[in-house]
Amino acid sequence: MKIRTMVMWIIICILIAPFVVNLLLSFTTPMTFGNDWQSFFGNYIGSIVGGLTAFFIAYYQIEKQNKLNKVKELQDNRSYIIAEEFIAPIDLSNTKHKEFSRIILNDYYTEFQSNYTKAELKKLSIPYYKISHRGFPEIILNCSVELKLAEDEECRKPYKINAHIGVFEKNIDVYIPLVKVKDGIIYVRSVKIEYSTIKGEKMQYIMDIDKQKEKHIIFSKDNRKITLFDFDIHSSNWILPNSRS
Repeated sequence: MKIRTMVMWIIICILIAPFVVNLLLSFTTPMTFGNDWQSFFGNYIGSIVGGLTAFFIAYYQIEKQNKLNKVKELQDNRSYIIAEEFIAPIDLSNTKHKEFSRIILNDYYTEFQSNYTKAELKKLSIPYYKISHRGFPEIILNCSVELKLAEDEECRKPYKINAHIGVFEKNIDVYIPLVKVKDGIIYVRSVKIEYSTIKGEKMQYIMDIDKQKEKHIIFSKDNRKITLFDFDIHSSNWILPNSRS
């Protein structure tokens, strides 16, 4: 029985109980004959109402605590995405990174490499987005990435890079090369990463370069977006200390 329904019936019982008892005690019956029976019957009905009230209070407190525990469990098992742009050599050669990290390959990256000789590639450094996640859980599930990019600052030639990571372990980083054409500058417009926590919560990370906003979002059961964190983006340039430029 839902709490609201239980509350309604308890309130109804409390309100009508005095009238029912008064009505019953106005008749002379084997059960209501004499003051002792009348007192017993009144106390009996009163005990039922009191017991129901005590039961409801205990039930309500237990349900409230269960909801608080569930909310805390969801919060404790959330993972949060970190997306960082940096410059590093092709294929991350001579760059320190986690042992099982991945570079997401795409046609743009392959085409870019085909424009250079192996000797030239060894001397090149390119921009990447490094994606990782932090939190108590070791993995996130059903992870997908969408980068909106452009070949010009006015965004006249927009395009996308989409990648499905699937299970994303905490002990790795995912690298997405930001290249397309030879000697061309790539402009990142936004980064969107969707994934599920180990408790089944759907989450979303958005970095909107145009609006200079960074957000972590969860989806409610009715698929409404709820913003957990909302930060202004402050850009900076950096490179890994042991990378080769």
